[in-house]
Amino acid sequence: MAIVSFDGTVRHAGTGLCELLGTPETDLVGQPFDEVVAGGIMPDPDVMDDMIKGRHRTARYRADVELANGRPWVGDVAASIIDDEVHLHLFRGGRPQRISEHQTAPDGSVLLAIDQMRIGIAIVGLDGKAHAVNDAMCELSGYSEEELMSGMDLRDLTHPDDLDDDLQLAIRLSTGELNSYTTEKRLRRPDGETVWIRQEVTVDRDNQGHIAQFIAQIVDITDRKRIEFELAASRAGYVQLIDRMPVGILSSDAKGEIVTANVAAATIAGLDEIPVGFRVDRIIHPDDLPDLAREINEHVEAGLDFHVEFRIMRPDGTCRWIRNDAHPSHDEDGAFTGLTGTWLDVTSIRAAETLLRHQAVEDQLTGLGNRRFLFDSLEQAVKAGEAGGPSPTVLFVDLDGFKAINDSGGHGVGDMVLIEVAVRIRDCISSTDLAARIGGDEFVICCTGESDDGTPWPERLADALIRSIAEPFVVDGRKVSIGASIGIADWHPGQAADDLVRDADQAVYQAKRDGRGCWRHA
Repeated sequence: MAIVSFDGTVRHAGTGLCELLGTPETDLVGQPFDEVVAGGIMPDPDVMDDMIKGRHRTARYRADVELANGRPWVGDVAASIIDDEVHLHLFRGGRPQRISEHQTAPDGSVLLAIDQMRIGIAIVGLDGKAHAVNDAMCELSGYSEEELMSGMDLRDLTHPDDLDDDLQLAIRLSTGELNSYTTEKRLRRPDGETVWIRQEVTVDRDNQGHIAQFIAQIVDITDRKRIEFELAASRAGYVQLIDRMPVGILSSDAKGEIVTANVAAATIAGLDEIPVGFRVDRIIHPDDLPDLAREINEHVEAGLDFHVEFRIMRPDGTCRWIRNDAHPSHDEDGAFTGLTGTWLDVTSIRAAETLLRHQAVEDQLTGLGNRRFLFDSLEQAVKAGEAGGPSPTVLFVDLDGFKAINDSGGHGVGDMVLIEVAVRIRDCISSTDLAARIGGDEFVICCTGESDDGTPWPERLADALIRSIAEPFVVDGRKVSIGASIGIADWHPGQAADDLVRDADQAVYQAKRDGRGCWRHA
């Protein structure tokens, strides 16, 4: 028996083969099989290719060769693939009947190199009884050769929980549906111990082509299975830990399809689960997707970790803001293989940021802009004017009679009046005008447009504001009346924003001196 790598290098030589060649194993291992044993014994290239690709896991053929020591050899060769190795079993004369080194079978055949094999071999009849076993099989099963050869049904060695699947495969092999099969199962030893094995079974046919017996190659994989079970248990614990985490944890492949996603990620997305193969781009807000895809691609190409924020659309129609911190993975050739990252629902943080931004530029009582908003906007308008854009005009609105209402009715009444004044201002201004409350009863409006009929818009707006504010207010069931005096200041090149507001404020005083309830130009 010999074990040979796919490139033809000897990895192991059995005792019988070494004696046949008259060469110790140490002189054979690592050498080309065709040179140190014989050419013509390895499967031909087409058969080898079929075996490697899994079309056939075994091959049986006749060989008539001259060994490396010059001796002729004629016999059968059984070749099989196990892991990344070719296992060659050499039978002089014909089909093996017993597995005992140099034992002559009834038909005169002699099996070479058998009991020193590293894998268990059992040749089994159609009735499940052993025709031959080797030492490795005895060691694996825990039974002696005499016990295994005494008429024991070898199927009884299989663990009851694995027997049905094993028998189904054997039936398919017997009917010709399969040429061979490989399975992993448990064997029960007489000492009560259970061992895991990998078993590869092929058929041995007589001269008429009928199945005469089965040849089983058996490898002890108990240690490997123990490691697999430990890894599975570790993975299960890891998965449970991940699923208990409040942060979404996901991984995706190079095509953007989900490989893993924990419970938190599904909850954020409003789903019961995020299945394998799910594409996250299906739920990303369409307005965010183009820029997001571009940004991710840039980081992937650079091989850099990144964080991005985007919106996802949930099945219930709601929208959530997600912060995604991710790491791109690449293989040894530099090809992108996927992303691993976390999802954090930052919707409430986004809402708070929006609120803070509004509070920074918004008058909390009226909802109009505040002083900061006004001067930021005016400075932008002045810059636009300097660049040749429309020139801004400022209307400074000061309420007439408000102090008396505030003093008599209290701040609550005064606040309600100010809120209603803000509503009326919004109703009067155009879509391009900006309005702000900069003091107790002082409002400023910035205009950059004209009237539809070509008349100066600031003057028309001032007239509309005076009329609207003069209409009585109903507060707590009683009517109150106030008025408005307005100063108008047009911007001139070189004039700063605060100078423009100051000029409009001075014009208000002129309007009040002229009787209130009117507007005056600076």
